[in-house]
Amino acid sequence: MTSNRSGISTAAKEGSLDVFPDDWQITKLGEVCSVRRESVKPSNTLGLPYVGLEHLVSGDPKLKQTGDSSSVRSAKSSFRKGDILYGKLRPYLDKAVVAHIDGICSTDIIVLTARCDVVSNHYLVYLLHTKPFLNYAVSTTTGVNHPRTSWRAISDFAFPVPSLGEQKKIAYILTTVCNAKEKTESVISALKEFKKSLMKHLFTYGPVPMSEVDKVRLKETEIGEIPEDWEVLPLAEVVEIETGKRMKGGGQSSGEVISLGGEHINPDGSLNLAKPKYISRDFYDHMKEGRLRPDDVLMVKDGATTGKVAFIRDVPAGIAAANEHLFVLRGKNGRIDNYFLYSALLSSIGQSQIRKAYHGLIGGINRTEMESIVIPIPPLQTQERIVRMLDAVDLSIQGYAECTNAYEVVFRSLLDNLMTGKLRVNNLEVPT
Repeated sequence: MTSNRSGISTAAKEGSLDVFPDDWQITKLGEVCSVRRESVKPSNTLGLPYVGLEHLVSGDPKLKQTGDSSSVRSAKSSFRKGDILYGKLRPYLDKAVVAHIDGICSTDIIVLTARCDVVSNHYLVYLLHTKPFLNYAVSTTTGVNHPRTSWRAISDFAFPVPSLGEQKKIAYILTTVCNAKEKTESVISALKEFKKSLMKHLFTYGPVPMSEVDKVRLKETEIGEIPEDWEVLPLAEVVEIETGKRMKGGGQSSGEVISLGGEHINPDGSLNLAKPKYISRDFYDHMKEGRLRPDDVLMVKDGATTGKVAFIRDVPAGIAAANEHLFVLRGKNGRIDNYFLYSALLSSIGQSQIRKAYHGLIGGINRTEMESIVIPIPPLQTQERIVRMLDAVDLSIQGYAECTNAYEVVFRSLLDNLMTGKLRVNNLEVPT
């Protein structure tokens, strides 16, 4: 290896990180860990947790879910607490965790045991999530439909490694960020569960405290009990309904106008724009329906995800349209707030009415059937109070989601800088 004036050495070995400090040593994966090759029969797996590839989350070094070993039908691999479980099928999915329990796993998972005298198992699992290793593992795959790497292939991966003490400090910092992200995700999950309970309460009793529900006068309707001063009306009376336009080829990978479809709506009503599609400005300008505005409500009208709804707070990229699989809904005649409409359709009452109108996987819901769906309509003042309560929860969820994204950015940045030695922590004091 050669050294530059900054004291950083350049590694010539293929697969290794490009630069690293002079006091780090090049080694190979096969020199710091080995494969645990213990096969178990189904009859001997009762009571043990089972880990399949579906239980490993891409990019997450923690094992957070397991399956039931009673469903196992073929021989599996055994693992011990502290082992590393690495998914060799489709390695680009970036699946590797440290096991915190004993158990059994799919044979598409390689069970690695770290040599604790030279490498920390937590440091090692973070190494398996670095871009150099991912690229190396992908380059070693065989098979077209089910590309797999192998221990023989990845064991030859060369990488620079610091002292054991510095490894543990690096792992501690990365784990701290992961834990912070996990706690934030737990808050989001709790808020989503709270919102479900809150919606059930609001669409039964209205915006009153739990201690006063016995004072609310209810009436029985076709959608269940609701406050006496509420109405039950079909969407045709209170909502304008548009249908998006079909795009040739299903949209483009780039362009000026984002095109939204059912795949962009999450079950909780949020938008997922990780894989946007686009249409041309000329196509958008000729659309008679489906051009989106702030406060629009979207609903999937056909396919397996019929009934998913979303609220457009701000139009993505400033300009967007709906494709033919979406209805675009807007309140009319001053009878309904758009956010209340979104919440009503997302509620258990709204989803129940949508299921009644739904006539099959392919057919979905047509405009006439959509217009006939009934929802509860409280007085506008009551709608506004309900909207303020639900919107506050949604904004909290959005805020925590942004924190989660920020933690992910910080983690990826630290992973790159710590694992290459660009950021040194060997003098940092950390809890033991």
